[in-house]
Amino acid sequence: MLFTLLACATLSSPEEAVSAASPPDPQTQAVDPSPPERRDPHFSPQEIRAGMPVGLTLVYRSTVAGSEPAAIQWEVRSADDTQVQIAYTPVQEGGAALGPSEIKVHRWDELAQHSAFVSAWTTVEDNVAVTTPAGDFVCTRYSVQDPSGERAVYDFAPEQPGPPVRVQITAAGQDKMEMLLLSRSLPRQTGPGAQ
Repeated sequence: MLFTLLACATLSSPEEAVSAASPPDPQTQAVDPSPPERRDPHFSPQEIRAGMPVGLTLVYRSTVAGSEPAAIQWEVRSADDTQVQIAYTPVQEGGAALGPSEIKVHRWDELAQHSAFVSAWTTVEDNVAVTTPAGDFVCTRYSVQDPSGERAVYDFAPEQPGPPVRVQITAAGQDKMEMLLLSRSLPRQTGPGAQ
């Protein structure tokens, strides 16, 4: 899942980091070949597209057990009706780039499916107060407990369609990973009506 991209403090690629953070895919591990029932995504592809305009910049801090915290900046470089191009750049908290950007293209409908959690594993709680360095949010919380005992908690802020503002992953009562939104900035408007 892209939205758990920061599962590894040393980012090699979004897909590899996501594999480490996501619950196992029951289609590859279960004996029953029928796919499990999944919840509807938290945000639709259209809502995510509206919430992630070109120029949007998100900075997250990821803390993985046994590693130093790491920050990564996501910047929406281009978008159209079907897909988005995002640059992922390791940064210092405060802004300076620590390495080159990795550019990835994602379809909006694929991004929406990242929150289509397995129904039998998932509980949902509304109006959860969450504080991150980016501010205070009232979130919808998805708690996903997979059969291996790993538990992932995703906090989505309704006013910010896209990735969660916080992700926490634990296993056997031990913290494995936490991802926190440090900042979110929208592009400056120019032209008539700009402030």
